[in-house]
Amino acid sequence: MRPAFPLHRERTAPNEGESLGTRRPDGTGAGYGVTFTSAETVHRRYKSQRKMIDLKTKVSDWCLYLALFGLVLAVIDAETVALSTKGKETVPQSPLSIILPFFLRITILMSTLLLDVLVLVYHSIEVKISLIEMGSNYWRIGVTCERIAKLLIELTICSICPLPGVGTVEWPLLGVGERLPHTVHIPVDVLLCLPMFLRLYIACRYLVLHSVHFQDPATKAMASLNQISVDFPFVVRTQLTERPLSIIAFSTVCFWLILAWMLTQCERYTHSDDIGSNRHIIDFIWFEIVTFFSIGYGDVQVETYCGRALAIITGIIGTLMSSLLIALVGRRMQLSLSERRVNQVIAESQLSIQYKHSAARVLQSTWRALKQKRLMNVEVGGAHRRAFLRFRAEQRNLLRAITGFRRARWKLRMRLEYEDDYIAFRRSFVETQDRLTTVRRTQERLRTQLNLLALSVDKLSLMLTPQF
Repeated sequence: MRPAFPLHRERTAPNEGESLGTRRPDGTGAGYGVTFTSAETVHRRYKSQRKMIDLKTKVSDWCLYLALFGLVLAVIDAETVALSTKGKETVPQSPLSIILPFFLRITILMSTLLLDVLVLVYHSIEVKISLIEMGSNYWRIGVTCERIAKLLIELTICSICPLPGVGTVEWPLLGVGERLPHTVHIPVDVLLCLPMFLRLYIACRYLVLHSVHFQDPATKAMASLNQISVDFPFVVRTQLTERPLSIIAFSTVCFWLILAWMLTQCERYTHSDDIGSNRHIIDFIWFEIVTFFSIGYGDVQVETYCGRALAIITGIIGTLMSSLLIALVGRRMQLSLSERRVNQVIAESQLSIQYKHSAARVLQSTWRALKQKRLMNVEVGGAHRRAFLRFRAEQRNLLRAITGFRRARWKLRMRLEYEDDYIAFRRSFVETQDRLTTVRRTQERLRTQLNLLALSVDKLSLMLTPQF
């Protein structure tokens, strides 16, 4: 049985009157793919790819602007709702307090729809770039299951926003007394503001597209040759290596502020007396800091499932960031190769001096012991006894000098064994190179002498030839 389409077709140029866009996807057209028949074709392909990448960067920038615009409006709307709420009843509203939230939510909804459209445009541009890289013009090749799943997830995240209208939901309270109410009413639009912070994933994409590794063609080509994907983890690891403290400090402060505001929205409606007070955001910033560092004084408590979930997330992220900070600081505390080499040379010099001094003290103690022994043999009476005592003292000094000499020799040997591997390798390489240089010089001298010997033999043979 023949397949419905050929498994392999030779890439051919389009026939006369047939463009790349008119080729049939079933494989029965004039060919499949783009043929690189000249430098002009390659240049056209590169120019199209560069144009699409620039367009993708601009679309990503506008996605970030719209996401931040909608997020800021949602925060303003949530604070406006909190200021106009007191207990289960609302404060008598003026026309401005009615029109302002409605106008904000309509604006947020319009920006959300425009953001969804730009997300679709962004992924369509990515499909076109992949088709250009593969040399194809059939769009189904670039649309994979992974790309579709990613698109659906992004559309779901970007579509969440507060809707016009008024509505509340009952929020269960935890750890309350029997006489207190176990539920509280929270506006639905306030709860819809919390997942809008997931839009900040677009900021990660913005960082990747505007990084040096992505913008510089030479760097990007080098990464491609080394099979390195220029994505967000790669850019973050690079930035953490270059300036770790700045990145960690900025990320931590942003995390504290965002989680503190989200905790405020989850917990402020449990206090019906002062819902619109600024005390809540200050208390929960303090709560975020002490929970982030796993301190937990217990002076600020959370009473909702939402607040406890955010507290758990804070503890987990705090543990990870603390471990990352310790690892990066430990790496920064390590000495460089030049510094290790300087310390190695200084330590070896000090141990060598100590070794020489110990050897000198052994010789001195030996000479003094022999001197006292001769005096002991010469002296008589009390002088003999004093010479004998001095001789024993010099023997003890000699034993201490020998022990110190052995200890210094052992330290020097251990220092040479535990020196840095790279320094030892470099030293061995230099020593081997010096030996090879000496061998080459010896070979050159030997070759010169052999040449002179050959010339002498030739002259001698010429002198002896006429005689025979």
